[in-house]
Amino acid sequence: MPDIPLAFASFRIALDIVKGMKSLTDSYAIKEKTAELLDAIIAAQSDAIALQSQYQQVLAENDSLSKQLVEMQKWDEDEEKYQLKRIGGSFVVVPTSQSDSPDPQYYLCANCWQKKGKSILHISPVFNSPRWFCPSCKTTFQL
Repeated sequence: MPDIPLAFASFRIALDIVKGMKSLTDSYAIKEKTAELLDAIIAAQSDAIALQSQYQQVLAENDSLSKQLVEMQKWDEDEEKYQLKRIGGSFVVVPTSQSDSPDPQYYLCANCWQKKGKSILHISPVFNSPRWFCPSCKTTFQL
């Protein structure tokens, strides 16, 4: 955040101007210093606004990275519940233990799994021999 020193410098300039105004007795010099002070205050305010904008960007980026980390951790947990298995002439991803799960037996597309996605394979009624297909990537499997 490179604007932090700029913001402090602007406030320091304003403070120096105020300190210098104490010793002035001439009304013209007072008006001149007042104008300088207002310019310094406006510059400091502008720097503070820029700093606040950068702070908001950092917060948004932090939030995004936190969400990505949670998703990666969740994927790692899910990944442990599945294994790659060869069935017939194709590789599919299957749950490691069906006995614990109330879900029916299902297969996941290995192609989608490599891309960190889950797509349940469906039986295709189009082919003469029973084939399975992935609705996401349209890959067909002979199981």
